[in-house]
Amino acid sequence: MLSVSKLRRSVASERWAVLLADLVRNGCPLALRVRALLGSEPSVEMAALGLALQRAVELSWGPSDDLGEIAARLCACVESAELGVERGTESGPSAGAIGVAARGLWEALDTIAARGWKMGGADVPERLSAGLVRCGQALLAAQVRTALSRAHERGLVGTRLDSAIVMWQLGALELSDERALWLGGRRGVDMEYLREGVERAGLWNDAVCAELMERAGLMPIRRGGSGRIGLRRPLAA
Repeated sequence: MLSVSKLRRSVASERWAVLLADLVRNGCPLALRVRALLGSEPSVEMAALGLALQRAVELSWGPSDDLGEIAARLCACVESAELGVERGTESGPSAGAIGVAARGLWEALDTIAARGWKMGGADVPERLSAGLVRCGQALLAAQVRTALSRAHERGLVGTRLDSAIVMWQLGALELSDERALWLGGRRGVDMEYLREGVERAGLWNDAVCAELMERAGLMPIRRGGSGRIGLRRPLAA
């Protein structure tokens, strides 16, 4: 059984594969293909921290030092990561892992804004916002690279499985608020273009990809839907 304090101890141990396995067994089951992608080097640290922060926010009843430490550790990971997609290469964490980290940062910011919690040091909200922007820009770079190198899969972010993971993590977030422009404007990944790419590439016909996207309450556009249901609210004022 996971707790926020146990998650914090696992983060402190830096045994990322063990942490990811614990998360998979406790509330975040993943297909073998997904676990293999997120659990590979150099993606595993970012993916494990992103999922850990999401789970820690979910388990928390109020602000705590443990939650703040996990948030600060994810910020540090995103700040220091060598994101090859920013330079047009495949080195560094995968686009899927970056998407998982972005969702963790989003959840922490949403909690601070909506509940008024203090999380870590005074600089943590600013670091969370900066990390979110960096993740969005990195995903946009991956999206551009796909469009230039694989025109038939334009709109996707990295590999097909990466794209399904990004949709699972970010596809149901409400993007209408200006603070979400990193996800839909010039500064970040274009989620509508990704949704179109998912349809065009037939990801809904891949059982693993479809299951991931359905977890977020998404459905194919061709069935008459908008590609997303059960939208999350934007960051609160």
